[in-house]
Amino acid sequence: MGTPQFDGQTITLTGFVAPAPNDPDGQPVAYLVPERGMCSHVPPPPPSQMIRVRLKKDWTPNYVHQPIRLTGKITIDATEQAIVVMDGLEP
Repeated sequence: MGTPQFDGQTITLTGFVAPAPNDPDGQPVAYLVPERGMCSHVPPPPPSQMIRVRLKKDWTPNYVHQPIRLTGKITIDATEQAIVVMDGLEP
């Protein structure tokens, strides 16, 4: 999924951050979603509405669904990850 012409581009996106478990290497991770409250309950939003973000080690969200603006290089790469929702882990 994704829009191939954006692959490798530096872009700016706004949305709401939903914290996720750190990567195995300790890198903080979050999901950028377009609406406050997404990823809270099952079912999770469709993959086309979520961007998995590897955060800088010195920044984590202050609270769940914090509004943010991110600028960075986007990589279009479909993956399957387990996400934490209030009802448990979901693929």
